[in-house]
Amino acid sequence: MLVKEIMEATSGKLLSGSVNDEITHFTQDSRACVKGSMYIPLIGANHDGHDFIQSAFDHGAQAIITSKVIEAPDKDVILV
Repeated sequence: MLVKEIMEATSGKLLSGSVNDEITHFTQDSRACVKGSMYIPLIGANHDGHDFIQSAFDHGAQAIITSKVIEAPDKDVILV
């Protein structure tokens, strides 16, 4: 799935990256990220997934979809 398709589906705004990058894997677990994946941080009763964004990048995530402004110029960051 292309970043631009994800943006259209979520009405998101691209903060960095390319609309033409392809995302091949989606996960809500930063430890499960691999090359080409998009990390989707969830906010729960005990944890805020946004706290694990760097871990997701360290594990290979290429992209995130986030409700907080994140600076990662070499990654695809979609703000929703």
